[in-house]
Amino acid sequence: MSTAGLRVEFQLQPTTELDEIRAATDSEAVELDNAMYTGSDYWHQHLTVTSELGGPALRDRLSAVVNGVIGFSAAEFDDNTYYVLVQVEEPEPFVVTSVGRTGAIPHRVCLFNDHLSVTASVSDWSHLRRVADRLKTDYQTLDLLHSARAETMGFPLGNHKLKHAVYSDIPTSQLELLQTAHQQGYFDVPRSVTTVELAETIGISQSTLSERLRRAQDELLGVMFRSR
Repeated sequence: MSTAGLRVEFQLQPTTELDEIRAATDSEAVELDNAMYTGSDYWHQHLTVTSELGGPALRDRLSAVVNGVIGFSAAEFDDNTYYVLVQVEEPEPFVVTSVGRTGAIPHRVCLFNDHLSVTASVSDWSHLRRVADRLKTDYQTLDLLHSARAETMGFPLGNHKLKHAVYSDIPTSQLELLQTAHQQGYFDVPRSVTTVELAETIGISQSTLSERLRRAQDELLGVMFRSR
């Protein structure tokens, strides 16, 4: 990893193949985990797709809008999450190349609620302006959602060892508990739901919820720090 810089999050109007995939599959979210250029505007893209269609229907819908479905598997922790490897024709502008050509490091690209969210690292404010100018040229609209100092520039897009370690090592019941707590706003600051309210939603006592959350968080932190 390189020296300190800025961690920024942009929101763009989607104009890429990701938007076509999201629309065709009725997906809540499509996250680009990795992308490899194979020539002539074609890319191999690893995606995490969240959809209620079900595996067979989702694969059929994908096949109708991409050049090929190379890999397809369901996540163990969530019936609506799938990991797919597809070949797509991705003409310019493509967000990965747009960001990369400015010297910024892309970390996360996710299409959610009709907006393309991009998290990246830049070296300083001058570099941020250059990145923003390039993305405005390529995408016409751009909103800077967040910026903060970062001690390191971090790992580039495609380094998902932690993500896969979490899904592999933490029991499904604990992942589901953390997911529900997150979706209900339990980890928001300030909290959107109290411990009592969350316990009632899940259908367990407050004391049981507190104990299970501590155990789940302990498992998550254990995976995090083992992965460093």
